[in-house]
Amino acid sequence: MKLTRSTLVRGYGQYASFPSLCVRDGGFWLAYRRAPDHRMLRTDTALHQVDHLDARSQITLQALDHSGVPVGAPRVLPPAISVCDQDPNLLRLRDGRLLLTGFSYYPLPASQARPLVEKGARPTQLYDTDLAYFFWGGYARTSDDDGVTWTPHQFFPHDPLYLDIIPDIRRWHGGPVRGRAVELADGTILQATYGGRINATRVSSELWESHDRGATFAKRATIAYDPAQDVGFCETALLQLVDGALLAVHRTSDAAGRLATSLSRDEGRSWDDAVVHDFIGHPSDLCQLADGRVLVVYGYRAKPYGIRARFWQDGSFGDEIVLVDDVPSPDCGYPWILPLDDGGALIAYYAADESGVRGIDAVRVSL
Repeated sequence: MKLTRSTLVRGYGQYASFPSLCVRDGGFWLAYRRAPDHRMLRTDTALHQVDHLDARSQITLQALDHSGVPVGAPRVLPPAISVCDQDPNLLRLRDGRLLLTGFSYYPLPASQARPLVEKGARPTQLYDTDLAYFFWGGYARTSDDDGVTWTPHQFFPHDPLYLDIIPDIRRWHGGPVRGRAVELADGTILQATYGGRINATRVSSELWESHDRGATFAKRATIAYDPAQDVGFCETALLQLVDGALLAVHRTSDAAGRLATSLSRDEGRSWDDAVVHDFIGHPSDLCQLADGRVLVVYGYRAKPYGIRARFWQDGSFGDEIVLVDDVPSPDCGYPWILPLDDGGALIAYYAADESGVRGIDAVRVSL
């Protein structure tokens, strides 16, 4: 196995994170979340400072050529006026349409948020003198001209298993979205979300379906939920295996950072109980390579920080493969795999450099 490292996006004053990849005409698309990086105002590197909430976060597209080299300037997707966007997830459908899913926060000055909180509103985060961030919903957008123009945010429907974000004003729409979607043979698109249900103390993974090429979604099933509330499941990526089964890989909470999997044999309508594996990996992505093997990659936020991988076969994982082990901060990971025609794969992930600047790096795997 040959590993070739490169940098796709990194710029002073820019916090680039949460990448995804898909094929485009003439190469690949890289989508990522871009926001200001406040280290530019400091005299230290602040390697361990994490800025995953920002009122100015936006989804950005960068064209790559077939070698994975950036081409031209990045493009910012048109935002919705009231929200900031997180975690883009790309999927190119068989008919060429691009689907991008993600989720949004509604930023609100703390002085205006407190009266809502007193009436039962539930912000994701509320700073004493700054901003509150309310989860606003998972959404989908599509493009039929290879990423030139995009439909507006189409938020997922309300899920009655979850409390309203702001009572009588904003319901829970779908859930946060981070993870690979899958297109079935009949054109049905499946996408996972996650969230904390009413009276639950741990998050669960939910499955949504689209029958109109990603224009709208409806609830299909629950992928993983722990009735004992010992383990949470989130940031689920999906893959349809050659035998038709669906494999889901989850990030876990309260399970020492270990990766979990779930299997469905009826196209996601029902799922086996989730299995928590005995290795660290959060979150993860997976794909089938040209030789038929399934590669699972995941962030490694224990020292030495970086990216690792394993092959999945016949219901179990193989030995761990270290892809990257020199990232200076645990604020890293969220890898995304793009299988290549030569049998290898391009894996994008985010990481800090020695100065603390977060950017999108890549490792090309040649087998």
